[in-house]
Amino acid sequence: MVICLAAVDGKAAPQSGPSAGIEAAESQPVEEWANRPPGWVMAHGPYTHWYPDTTQLVKNRGQAGDDKAWKDVIGTREFDTKGVAAYWEGDALHIALFTNFPDSHVMAAGRNVAPADLALDLDGNGTLETGVVLSDLRTAGDRGVRRPDTIRKGNAYTVTKWLNPGDILEHTYDQGWRWAHPDGEELAYAAVPVWVGAGKLRDDLNVSVSWQENGRGSDYVVHVVLNRVGEATAIQH
Repeated sequence: MVICLAAVDGKAAPQSGPSAGIEAAESQPVEEWANRPPGWVMAHGPYTHWYPDTTQLVKNRGQAGDDKAWKDVIGTREFDTKGVAAYWEGDALHIALFTNFPDSHVMAAGRNVAPADLALDLDGNGTLETGVVLSDLRTAGDRGVRRPDTIRKGNAYTVTKWLNPGDILEHTYDQGWRWAHPDGEELAYAAVPVWVGAGKLRDDLNVSVSWQENGRGSDYVVHVVLNRVGEATAIQH
């Protein structure tokens, strides 16, 4: 599950990628970006923005490398992210991540895989400066990576080091895949930021993260709420 988001003036726009993402673009009306949330999304809150995952599932890596659309050949159904929903409530930004991935390790190709974190561009400058940690799992992959105990679930950090799939996994199967960073740069899949490796705790944000089992649309919903503390936060609304 790879989720990246930016929020400016209470707006958000979809970002193509290996699972789901949102980037800010003030020059376009919201109606051109967002889809109408389906009923099973609205059952979780008054969401105004819905960005379904449009990744195509294919059976072989030759098809994945043709660059005609975002492709996924890795993993079982647990690795399917359905989409991202969002709405503003005053100064609070509510985000819901609809995914089949649990808050636990999943074994894939003999390696433990863990949930990704939420990468945020809160000031709309094209830099994923903020990471919200979605799980307290410390280890993943086959490179012996262990996250510091200071990086905790439910906290937001100004990130000084992102870990990407290439840092965590010996083989990332990145041939032909690309991911568009919010600043427009295209990165190989192995360079996508997935885990907060190091950073400074953001005390200008109150953050809550909760996982909920879901009976429709996806196996789980990850609820994330960000609320500014004082006037110092970078969220523009």
